[in-house]
Amino acid sequence: MIKVEEATTHHAVDIARLTGALLSEIMEVTNSKAFEYDEEETIERIKDLMHKGIYSIFVAISHEKVIGFVAIAKSYALYAQGEFGTITEFYVLPDYRSLGVGKMLLEKVKAFSIVQDWNGLEVTTPPLPFFQRSLLFYESNEFEIRGGRKLRWRG
Repeated sequence: MIKVEEATTHHAVDIARLTGALLSEIMEVTNSKAFEYDEEETIERIKDLMHKGIYSIFVAISHEKVIGFVAIAKSYALYAQGEFGTITEFYVLPDYRSLGVGKMLLEKVKAFSIVQDWNGLEVTTPPLPFFQRSLLFYESNEFEIRGGRKLRWRG
């Protein structure tokens, strides 16, 4: 049986490891070194963001093992008429994909966003066309393409 629940700082190690797997998968598939990852720093960052209450994470658990997670943060924009949620990370272990785990995580985040009174959720897929399946997953779960590519400046 798979259950989805809001994460606590006790899940930080598992979430950090899944984050590492997510970044490794993206870099391997795209043949790039787009991300830097340090597990200990990620664990501390997870705990800090959760403690500050500006970052929420939901985990999927099967037989006491964390098999996936979705992280969200509150965002603000004029075009969105105020507050909305941004899905910052989303990952399910490969052996558990296509079993409904991702849908369960998204449903939990959607319900959370309604309770928060947000004006919706946004997500950026990993690089296309490499992760076309991710785009199709979001579209099959009521997300619509609304913009261009994600760009980043790092100062």
